[in-house]
Parts: sequence; structure tokens; C-alpha cells
Amino acid sequence: SRKRLSESKTYWDSYEVVEGMFDNDWARLLSDGPRGRFVQLMTASGKAPHTMMADIKQVVYNNFDMMQKVFTYYTFLGTGGRGKLTMSSNEWNQFIKEARIIDQQSIRCKRSDTDMVFQTANAILGFDKIPKDEEDLRSHKNEPDFPMRDRKTLSVLYDMHGLMRFEFVAAMLKVAMCKYMYSPSPLTGRFAPDIALQMLCEHIELNVREVRPEVLHVPK
Repeated sequence: SRKRLSESKTYWDSYEVVEGMFDNDWARLLSDGPRGRFVQLMTASGKAPHTMMADIKQVVYNNFDMMQKVFTYYTFLGTGGRGKLTMSSNEWNQFIKEARIIDQQSIRCKRSDTDMVFQTANAILGFDKIPKDEEDLRSHKNEPDFPMRDRKTLSVLYDMHGLMRFEFVAAMLKVAMCKYMYSPSPLTGRFAPDIALQMLCEHIELNVREVRPEVLHVPK
């Protein structure tokens, strides 16, 4: 059952393992350097870059266990339980729906906005170069004599359009900014990126726990 699977994963994902996941993912987020797109996204508020990066890193660290559990769970939903390393657009949309992230009254957090976050997540991190022969492979994929090697190549290309875990973290920051920074409340105004991300994490945990309690289940 999913509950037993969650208990097993929680047992093996020790504090040290999750720490290692965080260190690896944060390093990958910063791998394109101080002028990279993720750094530019983090410092969009105009706050001192090093201060804002440190604040966002702390928020990601504090919520990383929840993020990686949510990511892993939803990547399994669309694969019949087989699991993989990337989150597809269907899995992303299911997560967005069940976490009740979309706000049709907002300026920048409608369904079209969350779709755009997914579509541009790779581009945000500089992974927007798609092989030139992809369209040609797609156009012939349903032909009976389509080579198996090309089917495998196309499968890899499709995975390139999915989100890996560190890209999911970047997408969460972008969604937080869409929901709480670009769509300011008339009562509270705009939130800084780190505060917006913390608010989104609390919102996700509350709603996912209600809809899918096994995702964040902690065995006794």
C-alpha cells in the first residue's frame, strides 16, 4: 500500500540522506554561476543578492523534506508505481490541483501561469537547448518501422521536458512569486521571495496533507 511504501521510504530517508539531497540540489541550482537565471530569479525583489540568497536557501532547507516527499510521490502517480526521476506535465498539474495553488482571482497565478512555470522550468536553469532532430523524431514516432533506438531517444527527450527534483524546487520559488509577490494582496501588498516561498510551502503542506495524507505520513 502507499502508506507502507511511505513508511519504508521515511525509514530509509534518514536525516543524513535528506541533507545530502539538499546539498546536491542546491549546488545544481547554482551551477550556472552568480549571473545564472536561478540567481537572477532569487534576487528579483531588489534586496541585497547575498542576503536574499541566504534567506531563500534557509527556507528551502527548512522545507526540503516536505518538497522531496511531494516530488517523489507525484512522480510515481503517473507511472503505475514504477517511479522515475522526472515529474511530467500531467503529474505537475495533478499536484497543482490537489495543493490548491491556482487562484483565478489573482493576476499571475492562474492555470495558464502554472503551466508556463512548468514549461519554462528548464529554461530558468539554462537547460533550454532541445536537439534539432526532436521534431523529426516526433513526426515519425507512430510509424510501424520506427526504429527502437529512436523510440528510446525520444523517451529521453520527453524526460528532458520533465522536472527533476532540483528543478521542482526552482519551480516552487517561481510559483510562490506568482502567487504572493506578482499578485499582491490589497491588504498585505507584495511579499519578498523568501517569505512568499515559506507561505507557499505552508499552503502546500496543509492542502496535500488533507488530500493525500500518506504523502507526509510519519510512521509511529
